[in-house]
Amino acid sequence: LPVVTTQGPLGTCGAYGATYYYRTFLKARENGWVRPDPAVNPERCASTAYTYKLLRHDPQFGANILGTMLRMVDLGVCSLEQLPYTYDIDTYEWPAEVHWKQAMPWRAAAAGQIPAINTLAGQAVLKAHLYDGGQGNMAVLGLRSAQNITDYPAGMHTNNNVLYAMQDDGGAQHAFTVIGYDDDLEY
Repeated sequence: LPVVTTQGPLGTCGAYGATYYYRTFLKARENGWVRPDPAVNPERCASTAYTYKLLRHDPQFGANILGTMLRMVDLGVCSLEQLPYTYDIDTYEWPAEVHWKQAMPWRAAAAGQIPAINTLAGQAVLKAHLYDGGQGNMAVLGLRSAQNITDYPAGMHTNNNVLYAMQDDGGAQHAFTVIGYDDDLEY
């Protein structure tokens, strides 16, 4: 897994989860890299600045997870060394021509979406994806960012460090990176 970092004050969570966490993870697994760290080896980390510029979103409104993934299939993504992620990304400018060329080797083979994640069948598909035949995988989910997520593990609907329901407070969507599950944890 890549080193945990922050998207900062920008509404890039969908692009950040899909690009920095997921694409960096897959590229690291493919190349045998251990814990890519943007402070040490930014050439091994995917640049959210690139994918976010492709989406050309107003920073106030965020980025679509599947849209980001599909753009990485079609257009790839360059590394953080090539296009650093800063909090003043000009989202109204396309990436520079040099970045389009640098992104091609980092194209993803495919992208997909797990339907009905809020059902037992959808959760079974998610678990199978995370298990990945014992190899391990990750996923990026969009969930309502309720107050009990901010307050975790002390918030509502939490028991034994298990968040088992979302607080219904009308929070905005937020992207979360999922790296595993534990069916034996009781709550």
